[in-house]
Amino acid sequence: VRAVVVPPDGVPGWLRFPVRVRGGRGALPERARRLGVAGSYPTPLSELPQLGALLAGPETRWPGAESLARDLVTLPTHSRVTEGERDEIVALLQATLA
Repeated sequence: VRAVVVPPDGVPGWLRFPVRVRGGRGALPERARRLGVAGSYPTPLSELPQLGALLAGPETRWPGAESLARDLVTLPTHSRVTEGERDEIVALLQATLA
């Protein structure tokens, strides 16, 4: 599990907190979904027919986008997440490291 790094000139809004989990949402137990942990991009934008045709250049693969589509999950940050739920989310993420 790795936190997403904000570029030095970036200003995050943190509507949800992004982290990378090897294997994405599928690597976490079902309880994580019920606690509000969500998968992010189901597919790289370059693979969407509506956008793929707009890409220019010799690249045929976008490994960074493929990695994000596979591994990015977002954690809830809203005020209704209880301290106990936050602790449980942290424990679930820590268990993926074991």
